[in-house]
Amino acid sequence: MISTDGVDGEVIHLTMPSESVVSSLVATSEFEHKKRMEMIQPIPDIEEPSGQEGAELSKIPVDLKSGDWFLKIVPWIGGRIISMAHIPSGMLHNHMCNV
Repeated sequence: MISTDGVDGEVIHLTMPSESVVSSLVATSEFEHKKRMEMIQPIPDIEEPSGQEGAELSKIPVDLKSGDWFLKIVPWIGGRIISMAHIPSGMLHNHMCNV
């Protein structure tokens, strides 16, 4: 990372790292990214078994309505919300989050 401080309108001088340092930083970043990507567990398909021991979890997304909100939740992956809609405004939040 390259960092410096300055004031608006002031000329800023940066000391750039050497090509070998930049290459090393890029290689390290790519390695760390690859390592993180290998650790990610994909969301299972509906057809795949849940892998839970003891109780069987529903494989169908569950629709919940509470007050002004309508939620679609997938219980077999830890109860993640896959969509959330505010009924009066019709605003839809489509990002996944844990509950």
